[in-house]
Amino acid sequence: MNKRKNKKTDPLLIGILIGVFIVALTFDLLKWTFNIPGIAWVATAGLLVLIYFARSYLNERKRARIIEYRRQYLQKHGDLEQLKQMSPSEFEQYISDLFVQMGYNAFVTEPNGMPCEDLIVSFDDFFATVVCRNGENITVTPEEVRKCESSLEQSNATVAFFITTGDFEEQIHSQSVKLMNGKDLMKLINEVTAETKGGQMYQPFKLLRIQ
Repeated sequence: MNKRKNKKTDPLLIGILIGVFIVALTFDLLKWTFNIPGIAWVATAGLLVLIYFARSYLNERKRARIIEYRRQYLQKHGDLEQLKQMSPSEFEQYISDLFVQMGYNAFVTEPNGMPCEDLIVSFDDFFATVVCRNGENITVTPEEVRKCESSLEQSNATVAFFITTGDFEEQIHSQSVKLMNGKDLMKLINEVTAETKGGQMYQPFKLLRIQ
């Protein structure tokens, strides 16, 4: 009995056949494309434009809903006594959300031993660090603010924010650290939640005028 030998298919032949098929398909597609009436092209272009604007509108609505939801959360929990009773991590997250509501990129940092990096905040080329202190009967000392000033040299931040539900000792003055006590914080929360009502964005750099 003669055994049949297995013949291997030439890869070059397969490649040529596939290439011919692709060229023929492309040619037919081009013929079909150029035979489409002008009105069909206009209709297609109009549909694509409509899809683009519809998508932009839906994305804007989604963004506005997120802003409004966050505004309501900030307003609901923005009482000074409530903020004092939060855990340190809850307070840091609240302040982070407040910065985000103002248009900044903000996130809570992992503990890293730095005295003024509870949060990192940025906006375009602007970069800042934030220290958060909440609780009852808090009075921030000059030494705490000096530590915050010295940490700026290591972090290369533009400015630092020291935010507390308490107050600062009267003799504290700093050019590089923006001080925000409980009264200032309440004013900022009220302003932000009022101006972002209905999904409107706050102007980020208004915050730098607080001192």
